[in-house]
Amino acid sequence: MKATQRITILFLFVAFAIGGGILASCLSLWLLNYEEFTTWVLEAVHKQAWRPYFEQTVFPPNRFQWARYIALLFLIFWGLALYYIYPRLTDFSRFLLEFTNRSKVFLKRQYQQFNPLEKRLFCLLMFLFALRGIVQLYRYELQYDEAWTYNHFVSNGFLIAAISPNNNHILYSLLACISDYLPLEAKYSLRLPVYLGGIATSGLFYLLVRNFWGWRWALVGLTWFVFSPGVCFYSLYARAYIFQLFFALLALWAGLKICNRANPSNYLWAVWGLAQILGFYAVPTYAYIWLLLNFVLLIHLLIRKKTFWKAWILTNLIVLGIVALLYFPFIITNGFQTLVNIASHKAPQGEIFIHYQDKVADWLLLGAGRLTPVYWFLVSITLGLIAVRLKNQQPQANPLIEITCLFLLFPSILNLTLGTQPPYRVWCFLSIFIGIALPCLATQWFPKPQNTFAILLVALSIGSFNIWRTEVHYAIRWSADLDRNAKEIAQLMLAKNIQTCYLFSNYDKPLLECYYLRAQQRLQTYMAAKDSKHYAPFVHAPLYQSVLWDKEDRVSTLEEKQWLDRHYPVIIYSDQRVELRQALK
Repeated sequence: MKATQRITILFLFVAFAIGGGILASCLSLWLLNYEEFTTWVLEAVHKQAWRPYFEQTVFPPNRFQWARYIALLFLIFWGLALYYIYPRLTDFSRFLLEFTNRSKVFLKRQYQQFNPLEKRLFCLLMFLFALRGIVQLYRYELQYDEAWTYNHFVSNGFLIAAISPNNNHILYSLLACISDYLPLEAKYSLRLPVYLGGIATSGLFYLLVRNFWGWRWALVGLTWFVFSPGVCFYSLYARAYIFQLFFALLALWAGLKICNRANPSNYLWAVWGLAQILGFYAVPTYAYIWLLLNFVLLIHLLIRKKTFWKAWILTNLIVLGIVALLYFPFIITNGFQTLVNIASHKAPQGEIFIHYQDKVADWLLLGAGRLTPVYWFLVSITLGLIAVRLKNQQPQANPLIEITCLFLLFPSILNLTLGTQPPYRVWCFLSIFIGIALPCLATQWFPKPQNTFAILLVALSIGSFNIWRTEVHYAIRWSADLDRNAKEIAQLMLAKNIQTCYLFSNYDKPLLECYYLRAQQRLQTYMAAKDSKHYAPFVHAPLYQSVLWDKEDRVSTLEEKQWLDRHYPVIIYSDQRVELRQALK
């Protein structure tokens, strides 16, 4: 069987599978009434107790009616798309085959350009990054968000992970559904996709920078990048941000090629579109990257009087259409505004401009966790890049320098114009542009470095500094002891066959549930917090099998303490923060 025939069969299989999913959604929406549909959904995710919240907030009856008609429109659209593509399947299959072959040839040629010393140093650096990642996987247990994602999405399978209205890390969740089948401990299987994603992202970063500033300075930039806090965190923690970085780099590469071509090939537009779609599917905050890259491309279209307006507009329309389809369950239950709010909101503490910008820069560079005056460093880098651009000494790199300046300035622009202050982690993709800025600025003083030993010394200094800052960064240290203790508590509860637990500590709940699910069991939890969907009274209530008492954060009443001592006197675990007690038998 020819390669084009295999691709055709695969495409038809995927197309009809997606069409079957849309058809099944339509049938379930139209054949079931609202009550039946709600019951089916809640049973599928094991959240029957959430029915009032689901009916009042997540998916009220009016949204159910809207979902019926929108799903029907999607089905018609998908059918028309297949009707249009089917006569052209042979050409489409040839294009996919050519796309795959060109990508393979490109990567092979890039690696063949490496000289022997460069190959050894690059492989050594990637090996050290991979080795450090393995050590980090071993040292740090699952965090709250990782466990929450597993409990609500990954453990419920591919379908729930893909269509859940509360999942904004869909791409990661689907990959984790695959790695979850591996016979590995939870922290290894759930983190394997991001670990591999970190390696792929680092390699792509090096190829991009190397093409502009040579392999020696590219190795220095790569050393900063691979050991930077953002890359280290999200190559460790089971979130989707590392995929956001990967597809941002891929879109950046394609965008630069498009800017420098009079008539960009279909291959470049395909890479551009695919990177944008998958970047959005990784996390909705990719919208920032999409917006800025398209802004730069638009400026080049206007200034250089490019003639590929039609291809640019068509590609972006396809991107937005497919993204809308992928996020359909999210949009129908939460609305478009929720997608915006994920990435854009004023900080609840109302931080002043300079304090917020210092904290963003601190998160990216130091992790000191205080009002460390680091913003000036990012401003200095940006001013240096602007000076390089004005000198016009690197004309082939001008579009990349312009993009880098725009990205580094964007948190300030967004804050000053709209007052928007997203969570600091949202800006992790700026690690790419700090890593790009370093070799760009270095070439101003040492345009053609020949002393490899000196370059290695610089790289070693930068790498050592970043490793140190990552180790002491508040984002990785703040919950390390809590996560380790939660795992110990879960193992103890499983050993004692405890099936119900009343929790005064909010942080431990998803972690305990996660370890129970991994052990093929379900822990019945009750919460002291009255705004929780699992709230239940503690005093003058039926006795629970166990209680996780919060000794640190929660201010308990005297009645609660007396009830605890009277009915739960057996202490089976205790640390500075919590105490696990069992009821009298």
